[in-house]
Amino acid sequence: MYNQGIPAMPMRATSYDDMRMTANTDTGPGGAPTFPWLPFVQALLAVLTVAVIAVAAAPQVLKLTGRQLVVVSGNSMGAAIPNGSGVIAQPRPAESLSTGDVILFTAQWARTDGQPTNVAHRLQLIAPSTRGLLGYTAGDANVLADPEPVVLGEEQPVVVSVIPYLGFVYSSAPNIAQEVALVSLLLAGCAVLMRSRASSVAGKQQQASEAVA
Repeated sequence: MYNQGIPAMPMRATSYDDMRMTANTDTGPGGAPTFPWLPFVQALLAVLTVAVIAVAAAPQVLKLTGRQLVVVSGNSMGAAIPNGSGVIAQPRPAESLSTGDVILFTAQWARTDGQPTNVAHRLQLIAPSTRGLLGYTAGDANVLADPEPVVLGEEQPVVVSVIPYLGFVYSSAPNIAQEVALVSLLLAGCAVLMRSRASSVAGKQQQASEAVA
């Protein structure tokens, strides 16, 4: 009789070093798993943290230069100062002002929760009076002029820069700061766990290597 058997398959012995190499294909030194995206996330969180601190510190820093940062609400200035924008104002002598300048002043006629409101409107006319120079103002998008003139101070704040929508950033800053802090804590916890796992894996591999030797 002729017996046709199944051809024998060649067998290859797998050494401990081969298994170790295969197991470590997707791991870093010490056997710890690698996360190539982790440095990017940490860098992004660092940038966000610096940005939040910068936004929070900006008003105080500007005060040191004699300027002030104020968030303006409303649409009275139209596209020149969109609703929620931040304006940077720099004091200038009243005598140096001219029509067309946008000044920052506290308006008794515009109150929020019973308190006078900071208003940034454009000068339409400057006239002398017994009280000093009077500035007649209006919003670019308003049909009517403001109801009362402004007594221009010796150093009248004049808008020199507009930062659109800065007010919305300020209103969101506390939530952003909390989220950044939470994610930072989570990443720090992951880093501790990764180091602990790396040490554990390295220790087990060292023990196995010594046992094989």
